[in-house]
Amino acid sequence: MAIQLINPAPPLSCVVRNDMNQKFLLIFFCLFTLAIRLFALGQVQYVAFNSAKDSFPIVEKGTAANLYVETNDFAGVIRAAGDLQADSAA
Repeated sequence: MAIQLINPAPPLSCVVRNDMNQKFLLIFFCLFTLAIRLFALGQVQYVAFNSAKDSFPIVEKGTAANLYVETNDFAGVIRAAGDLQADSAA
């Protein structure tokens, strides 16, 4: 009687190669994530959580600022204003 292996184990070289690929992908992902965060350092902040000179509140004491958009403005501007209005109402 012959014994057949349905799913034979992969050769050791394949297992080692897969392990190296996983480590490479993990290191690449970590470095990529770190690089994204580093590019944000030193950028101008447009949103602040404290009042300052030459600033205006979007929401203050539960009241949101009025938003005005021209009806013939770019679609992206109208969409951004709508998104900001929805975010400030939440």
